[in-house]
Amino acid sequence: MILMRRLLNIFLILSLSLSFSASLFGQLSGDGSSSNPFYGTISSSLTWDWENIGAIDGKIYIGTSSNPDLTITSGGYLTILPGATLVFTQLTSDLFITGTGRIIADGTPGFGTITFTKASGNDNWGHISLDNLSATDSTIFDYCTFTYGNVKNKSGSSGYGGAIHANLDKLRISNSTFESNTSEWGGALFVNQNRGPIIKNCYFSNNASDNGGGGIYCWNGSSANITNCIFEENKAGYGTSTVYYSGGGVSLQSSTFVKLTNCTFVNNDSNHDGDALQFYGSGSPNAKNCIFWGSSSQIVGGTATRLTNCAIQESTTGTNTINLNPSNSSSDGPNFNEIDGSDWSIKFISPCLDAGTDTGAPATDLNGNSRIGLTDIGAYEVQYSRWTGASGSSWSTPSNWDKGLTPSSPGSDIIIPSVASNYPTTTGTNYTIGNGKYFILEPGSKATFSTLTNSGGFLRHLSDATGIASLIFDSYSDAGTEEFEMFLTGGSIPDNKWHYIAVPGTMSKTTFTNINPYNLLEFDDSQIVSSNMEGWQWHDGYDGTNSFSTLYAKKGYNFYHSSDTTAVLPTMTGLLSTMGSSVSLQYNGNGLNLLGNSLTCSLNWDNVTTSGDMRDAIYFTKDNAIASYVDGAGTNGGTSIIPPLQGFFVKALEAGCSIDFTGAGVKTHGSVNRYKGGASTVPLVRITLDNDINAPDETVVRLRDYATNDFDNEYDASKLFSDGSDNPLLFTQIADERYAINSIEPPYENYSVPLIVKISTSGDYSLERTELTGMGGYDVFLRDMIEGISINLEEIALYNFNSSSGTIDNRFVLEFVPLALGFEDIENNEEPFKAYSYGGILNIVTKQDAPSGAATLLSVYDLTGRIVMQVPDLYFSGGETLQFGFNQPNGLYIVELRDGIKRTTQKFVHK
Repeated sequence: MILMRRLLNIFLILSLSLSFSASLFGQLSGDGSSSNPFYGTISSSLTWDWENIGAIDGKIYIGTSSNPDLTITSGGYLTILPGATLVFTQLTSDLFITGTGRIIADGTPGFGTITFTKASGNDNWGHISLDNLSATDSTIFDYCTFTYGNVKNKSGSSGYGGAIHANLDKLRISNSTFESNTSEWGGALFVNQNRGPIIKNCYFSNNASDNGGGGIYCWNGSSANITNCIFEENKAGYGTSTVYYSGGGVSLQSSTFVKLTNCTFVNNDSNHDGDALQFYGSGSPNAKNCIFWGSSSQIVGGTATRLTNCAIQESTTGTNTINLNPSNSSSDGPNFNEIDGSDWSIKFISPCLDAGTDTGAPATDLNGNSRIGLTDIGAYEVQYSRWTGASGSSWSTPSNWDKGLTPSSPGSDIIIPSVASNYPTTTGTNYTIGNGKYFILEPGSKATFSTLTNSGGFLRHLSDATGIASLIFDSYSDAGTEEFEMFLTGGSIPDNKWHYIAVPGTMSKTTFTNINPYNLLEFDDSQIVSSNMEGWQWHDGYDGTNSFSTLYAKKGYNFYHSSDTTAVLPTMTGLLSTMGSSVSLQYNGNGLNLLGNSLTCSLNWDNVTTSGDMRDAIYFTKDNAIASYVDGAGTNGGTSIIPPLQGFFVKALEAGCSIDFTGAGVKTHGSVNRYKGGASTVPLVRITLDNDINAPDETVVRLRDYATNDFDNEYDASKLFSDGSDNPLLFTQIADERYAINSIEPPYENYSVPLIVKISTSGDYSLERTELTGMGGYDVFLRDMIEGISINLEEIALYNFNSSSGTIDNRFVLEFVPLALGFEDIENNEEPFKAYSYGGILNIVTKQDAPSGAATLLSVYDLTGRIVMQVPDLYFSGGETLQFGFNQPNGLYIVELRDGIKRTTQKFVHK
């Protein structure tokens, strides 16, 4: 500490020595006091330390009535230490820097700011004129304040720049304030021809120019870089009637390369068009990531090439422009934190958040804060927690958040973006959304919590064409609001895309009827008399049906819109559904129930628990087709995953059926967005009917262990609403049942399944095998009984045909022909054994003359080639009967006995 004090004393002595030397040899006069101000010329190095000068309150005075100015000429180098206030005593006092002269006014934040201002009792002073064309080193103003400069009513360059006239390249102005300065051109700052100073993190307020550029004027060929600056209540053009002199904030006159980046313009004014910004003449200046707000005439002369990712009040001029509402607090207003001038930073809910372009944007904002996510528009960057998942799925790991800004409960705004390396799905996380704070889950994002508390904040659950957000929690405490979106694809006749939808809580039907006043329905099983279509009830009572006004959680509805739309559900409080312990099903002789997933996450149908006699299949709408799913197989894109706010049909076969959604694994972060395809491990063939006009339809036939050739609740799905569809349909039929998914027992001899096509319009159609899985034990043929054509679906996938309209039930069949799977077909009396089953017992009977004594491997295969039973090291004698328990589905099997390299096989039918 003693050493530091001694060094400081040496520094102060040197400062005094330099000041004295300058007085003797640099033509500088005065001592800087109010009674003896500095004036004259500085032509050597000089440091002004206001404490050593003896200035009271840091004030250093410049100019006398007879010598009002101070000049720094070639060889002159003035350094001003932090905290000084330079008071220019005369109305015309100027600071001139010429030749190679240079000034460094390097202040610090707070009390270290360096101020250039007028004397008490005066209205103004002159300005700083930087005309040192041959300077090789930069002049620097950092953390400075310039107030009450005035060169109005002066001619030529004397009237340029109320605070600074910059006729040099090597100039950097940063972290500085320009307030209440006045000029002929450039109320605060004038950048002369072909000059390119750097101006960043500055505040221009209440400056005025009689002609152009209330804040800054950039003249011909200028290449200034103006970044992270605020222009507030500056004025231009009130001293002239010339209409092309404007730009209340900034005027760019043929300024070839000027770049305005991440600046905020508010409440500026001009006597002519262009309250904020004027582009005039040639050149290609541009504004990027800037806010322009406070009047309806913000910019004049702007083109799409000159404005990029800007937010402009009542204008869409430019590229990627946001049209701002005149009301600050409107959802499409800028949403500044304050509009009284105290805080022009934007709120988290501003449309300017993450709406800028990163290209050419500064790494930090006006306050020095890092950019989070995409660059915001304007001078300030909202500081919030944005998930990246760079280091896994743990919520509390700093490296999983952009710039390491881990959420502080309850003090953070949070975004979980659509695209991330990982998502915060680690269990055991507890979090509180603070009062007024936002927690936004973008479309397709995921998050998991043990306890989530909304303490007066906003939870947003978003959706678009790419997906819907997913949020899992064990418990949710709500004293805030929730906002949900539901993206729905649209289509006009004939491709009307109906959607089965759900809502997260009780709400008015106007959520959807405001979008489309007609096409909203619910389903009422009690209205069915002869056809399932009778269950549909229009919300407005159309066609004699029962009208309704309220939508309920856990219930499904049907909605159609002619174009893609995002339904924004009403802001809710306390309505996050937990689905309850169970949902009871309606049964009035038919049993169809349209339910809804009202959770914020997906449901896995494979993990729900059902009670009572009901079918296991579920049904959805997808691209104007009915999708179905049961037991690992789906048609038209159906899977076991039921996304948030998705409606789905189930069928009860008796009264009293219910579904329990509370079991383990029911809630899931499914990746399905209103239904994408799934895969099945059960042997199946999938056939699609298409005519290149309507939505295609498909049906599935599976070979399923334990299935029967009647309808199996566990394995089959019926063709829902096949009577009421106007689109082409494809299904199989056994007895009176129409199947979307038909599971049959694996046949041990040729077996045919009728394939029915329902044709809405006569013309050309195709049947295409789109999947053939696990059919190694069978040839599968599509046979056209009318044309007498048969194709092997493993070899040929597509069959084209022409058909008249109607339901065609006698033309096509699928035939399954068992194969021996490459095994020798040995069934004569010369083989060493016979195989048969009875009562769940497999019997192997060896002949009297069969060899014995060698270790033998017994293997049993099903017709897909899968080993279903194996017994090693088996010894037997001639004439012996070996018995083994055989608990397998009915069907055709193959027994293999292998003794070293010798192999014998035999087929048997298990019943």
